[in-house]
Amino acid sequence: MENRSVLIGSIVFVFASFIFMIAALVYESYKSKQMRQLAASIKTESPAPSQTVARDFSMFKTLVGDDGREMVLIADGPFTMGSNDGDPDEMPEHQVFLRAYYVDKKEVTQAEYERYVKMTKRGKAFVPVFEDDISKIQGADLPAMGMSWTDAEAYCKWAGKRLPTEAEWEKAARGETKRKCVGRSI
Repeated sequence: MENRSVLIGSIVFVFASFIFMIAALVYESYKSKQMRQLAASIKTESPAPSQTVARDFSMFKTLVGDDGREMVLIADGPFTMGSNDGDPDEMPEHQVFLRAYYVDKKEVTQAEYERYVKMTKRGKAFVPVFEDDISKIQGADLPAMGMSWTDAEAYCKWAGKRLPTEAEWEKAARGETKRKCVGRSI
């Protein structure tokens, strides 16, 4: 008789867990729908992706790479790398000294990457699309996307350049201040 009550208790526990899981999924789905509606109702004033804000790089030394793209000199010196309030892999915040190096002033555009693909007969990068309107992410002046690290490295070699290290990229993006770095590109 004791085994029968354990069996019934186990079955009740499994069904109760299943019902609880379904209820949690319905609740999370409802919250997600509410957040999407809230996000859609918020109107933001932001420039179109193809419009970029002109920055003044005249105080920096520049040079043009083999791909015809202008690069800017990032001076040697220390900067603060990492973040104490970011993801665990960004901790701890620490000082890093880098020698001077050059980095492209602007992201590689889809048109520039397409030129590289045609010249090298390399396969095009796969871009997963989660939007109904693909024109939002396609455009000659928009940043190239979807390539692997190996593709990015091959582009840089073709252009007579190299990919920046994580520290170099962060210093170029952050500068000598503690600005937050968001997103990456080749």
